Amino acid sequence: QNIDKARETINTGWRMFPLDVDFPLVFYRFENLSSLENEKAKISNEMFAELNKTFLSLIFEYVDSKNFINQDLLLLASTFADKELQSKILKVYKSQGIKSPLYSIKALQSDFISEEEAISSYFKLSNGQIDFNLLQELIDGISEDNINLIFSVLDSFEGIIKFDSNKDGFYELVTEYKNGRPNNAVYEQKQDGILT
Repeated sequence: QNIDKARETINTGWRMFPLDVDFPLVFYRFENLSSLENEKAKISNEMFAELNKTFLSLIFEYVDSKNFINQDLLLLASTFADKELQSKILKVYKSQGIKSPLYSIKALQSDFISEEEAISSYFKLSNGQIDFNLLQELIDGISEDNINLIFSVLDSFEGIIKFDSNKDGFYELVTEYKNGRPNNAVYEQKQDGILT
């Protein structure tokens, strides 16, 4: 829970293993999940600013055996890049093949795609497996004029919506929907393998 301590740990680990993608991934995953309302306070935080600057400067160095840049890292880091770098990151991500519904949200936030395109691609890329937090983030970025486009898809949705209420990366509630209505739900409150 101590964000400063977490940043210090990431900084120490990154210095020992500079091209281990896990450190920037954890950094951006949880910085993104933190409330962005305090973004100005974060940027004034020296450790945050230093790590962000370093990871963004190395963003295209985190490649796999096929010489692909880590796609999760590209999307997560794009939020903290300036407009020029953000655009470049999203172009590189797109050139490697769009696979994550998070792309729709990040591309919308950077005015890379329209609201209509974001909604369409989000549901297509979700492939019937919706992360509620991502859906909420999409809804938050859509104007009142287009919000009904989302509701019309959800009204007949068939698939699964997963809920991670404490934003720790693990789903407590998984709900199956048929014809836009909940059909079955599995709730694991303590994430200990025992259904509540």
